[in-house]
Amino acid sequence: MVAYRLTQLLALIALGTLASPATGSAAGDPVRGKREFLRCAICHSAEANVHKAGPSLATIYGRKAGTVESFTAYSEPLSGAGIVWTEETLDAWLEDPAGFIPGNSMKASGIKDAAVRRDLIAYLKELVGQNAAATIGSSQQ
Repeated sequence: MVAYRLTQLLALIALGTLASPATGSAAGDPVRGKREFLRCAICHSAEANVHKAGPSLATIYGRKAGTVESFTAYSEPLSGAGIVWTEETLDAWLEDPAGFIPGNSMKASGIKDAAVRRDLIAYLKELVGQNAAATIGSSQQ
């Protein structure tokens, strides 16, 4: 009986750990991020070198801010910020663009929901991988 109760207790602890918000959600979900990207797609493209009012975000992750090829409309504060787009910098930017880099020209007010920001960042990271694979594939043909 004690072994049975102990097994039940361990199962509940395991389920509680798996369901906790800190587990699994920290990395973000690129599928949800792709859906959330629709609000960004008003001004940004997910295709490399296809620009709108803002630059393509297809290769933004891991890149120095203000350096996407063929996009020339960067604000001086953004292009001079000297930051690299990492999980941390993207999270701060997406939460409050004007606060993170004052004087930039992005019109969005920011995304307050941390889970949505994590999902978007996961999607942006996935885009970089997809574009790298496409570049390698096209150069081998």
